[in-house]
Parts: sequence; structure tokens; C-alpha cells
Amino acid sequence: MVVVVTQFNRMLPTVSKLLAAHQEGRLGRVVNGGVAVRWARPQSYYDEAPWRGTFAMDGGVLFNQAIHALDVLLQVMGPVDEVFAHTATLTHAIEAEDTVAGSLRFVSGALASVVATTCVPQTNLEERITVVGDQGVVMIGPTVQQIATWRVGTDDEAAVRQAILDLPSRPSWQSHHDALQDFAEAIVRQTPARLDAATALPSIQVIEGLMRSGREGRVVKMDEIARS
Repeated sequence: MVVVVTQFNRMLPTVSKLLAAHQEGRLGRVVNGGVAVRWARPQSYYDEAPWRGTFAMDGGVLFNQAIHALDVLLQVMGPVDEVFAHTATLTHAIEAEDTVAGSLRFVSGALASVVATTCVPQTNLEERITVVGDQGVVMIGPTVQQIATWRVGTDDEAAVRQAILDLPSRPSWQSHHDALQDFAEAIVRQTPARLDAATALPSIQVIEGLMRSGREGRVVKMDEIARS
């Protein structure tokens, strides 16, 4: 059975380049990272579909917006040991959180931050993914289709950044299309999907941990989530 998931950020050129650098060992030991997703979602966005912002059908900024960047971070930094978060609903009339400030401690000992909000007025501000290794640093942003920092080996940072900018522009639906194509090809060819359920589960569990931490005001160990 093939189960499709929509963690399509992994299929973007910027993310593919980051994942390749990590898999080749060019970043060294990854010790720090972070996700910053600060987007604009007016109240009308939630009002036009009653399921939006509900715990039962949607979730808040973590499950709906930040999960895609968090998924990328976890592909690089590996399994999480424990999490802590402050969560709040600050500017929207919704059930779930619209703002979060959290931290992750990985099994490796590395530390990372998760900052997300849908309270930005007017237009999206940023979606950044930062990875700090003892031999290299990469920051994707201010959108996931751009590279802000690329300090990897002897690579020419400006050239890497420009090469990404020179790629044909991708419409907003392209990544969804790529995810569905990956799913279809896995069925036809009977090969593993690039976006499979097993690799998507960690980001879901980490978000569950962050939400529990926000509700209960304590550090949450990930083995708690795995057992629940």
C-alpha cells in the first residue's frame, strides 16, 4: 500500500540542495537549527471555511502552516528527544493557536527553535529554515524558494544563490502537483514514494508534543507522544 503525504517542501530545488549537502556530509555535525514561519491570515480566511482553525478538522499555525518547514528541518536534524512551547491565540477568533514559540532538543543533543504565527498583517513575511553544522551553514529564506545563506565547503555562495534564482518560476500549485505525481509514479512503478507516511510521522508527533507543552506548560518527552 502506498500512502501519500503532502510534505512537498522536500521537492523544492532549495530543499533538495540542502538535503543533498547534508547527506553528503558537507555540513558536518548539525548542532543547531530553526524554523520561522510568519504569515498573514486575516480573520476572513478562517471565516470562509468553518473547519479552519478547529482542532478536529484543521489545527492552528503548527499543523496548517509551519508543518512543512518543520518537516524539512527534521529530515536534516533527525529524531527529537523533547520539546517545549508557549502557544497562544492572539489575533483570531479560532479554537487553535495562531502563534507559537517553541524549542526542540534532538536525540543527537542538537537544539532548534520553532517560531510561527499567522498574525502578520497584510502579506506573508517569511518562511525560513536554518541549519547550522560544524562545517557548514544553510539558511533557506525569506521564502522556501530562495537561499539566503549558503556557507558550504568551497562553494561560491553568490553563485549558488543566483543559480536558484535563475530557475524557472514555480507557481504556488507546483509542489502539490509534484507530490501527487510522486504518489502516482510510486503506484505505477511499484517503487517507494519520495513522500511516504513513515517520513512524515515525526513532524506530526513533534507538533503534537509542542501543542501538549503549550497546553500543560511543561517539557514534553517525545516518547510520551509515541505511546499516546
